[in-house]
Amino acid sequence: MRKLKIILASALCVASLIVAQAALAQSAADDIGQQLGAAGTSAGVPDPIDPRFTVALIIRSLLGLLGTIIFCYYLYAGFLWTTAGGNDEQVSKAKTTIKNATIGLILVLMSYTITLAASDIAHGWRLGSSSGLFGWIRGLLGG
Repeated sequence: MRKLKIILASALCVASLIVAQAALAQSAADDIGQQLGAAGTSAGVPDPIDPRFTVALIIRSLLGLLGTIIFCYYLYAGFLWTTAGGNDEQVSKAKTTIKNATIGLILVLMSYTITLAASDIAHGWRLGSSSGLFGWIRGLLGG
C-alpha cells in the first residue's frame, strides 16, 4: 500500500511539472509570436499566405502547363496529318494522337474547374455568388 501511495504521489508531481511546463511554453510562444509580428510589420514583411491558396496556385500552374503540352500534341498531330502524303498509318497515328489529346484536355479542364471551385470555397465564397469564378460565369450567362 505504501508503494502505491509513493507511485501516485510521484505521478502527481510529474503531472504537475508537465502542466506547468506547458503553460510556461504557451506564454513564451505568445511573447515570441508578438515580438516576431512586430518585427515583421516594421520590416515590411507581407502577411503570411494560407497554404491552401499556395497549393491551389501550384495546382493551377501545373494544369496550365499540362494545357500547353496538350496544345503541342495537337500541333504535332496536325503536322503528322498534313505531312502524311497518303500514308494511312501516319494518318491513323495523327487521329489517335488527336483523340488522346482531347481526352487529356477534358481531364485537365475538369481538374481546373474542381481546383477553382475548391479555391472559391477556401476563400469563403459561395459557389454561384457574385464573387469567384462561378459568379463570373453566371454573370457572363446573364444570370
